[in-house]
Amino acid sequence: MFLYELSGAVGGLATAIAAALVLRNAWALVIGQIATASILTALSYILFPELPRPMLDKPSLKQLYVFGRWMFLATLVSYFVLQGNKFFVGRLFNAGVLGMYSMATMITNIIIQEFGKGISYVLFPAYARIKGNLRRLKDAFIKSYELLLGLLVPACLGLYLVSDDLVAVVLGDKWLRMIPMLKLLAVVGIASGLSASGKGLFMALGRPKYSFMTQTVRSLILLICLLTLPGVYGIKGVILSLLLANSFAFPVYMLL
Repeated sequence: MFLYELSGAVGGLATAIAAALVLRNAWALVIGQIATASILTALSYILFPELPRPMLDKPSLKQLYVFGRWMFLATLVSYFVLQGNKFFVGRLFNAGVLGMYSMATMITNIIIQEFGKGISYVLFPAYARIKGNLRRLKDAFIKSYELLLGLLVPACLGLYLVSDDLVAVVLGDKWLRMIPMLKLLAVVGIASGLSASGKGLFMALGRPKYSFMTQTVRSLILLICLLTLPGVYGIKGVILSLLLANSFAFPVYMLL
């Protein structure tokens, strides 16, 4: 998994940089995304050479549908949580503010995804193997949660503390207006990342519906806040909406 993910990221990045130097326009980003997908597709056949044969297995199809429908709905709602705020920013503010906000969210999402998504990949098969022993499963979840806290909180707080120098040195003076957004989103990252390990637990127990329920609560609160707070607090209201949505959804996640 590490080799697979790293190869796609590095290959796509190298292609995007080369395209940017040649084209000098935003099409380099599109080319980089296409390159990443192409590399991952080709590499999947190299790392996993056993090709599946096309067939229709109705019992398996039914089982996958029952399980997969909740995963599909959870992913759909999750997309709104991750991207819906950008639509509101684009609607309410100018392109410059949207660019600053998009860059700030991308930087913070890297931390959340690397810790939360990476841990979830590892924990899902581990939880599935021991799901018959609830005592052992409980201990494993608590230990993994402690690990997530130990990694995520210092990373987000570290981003908050170094954001001034990070933006000035890496991105340049034209991005300095992004610093307040980045600091607030670093705080949001803690609340958002704390529920990352739950997805693997719910999937292992055959209860993807719980992921959907958590994401639904989060998206409804986010929608209500986005319709009210940005008009009062501006771009900070958008980030505050994310913080409130994740904070109120967290008790629901822990209860489940």
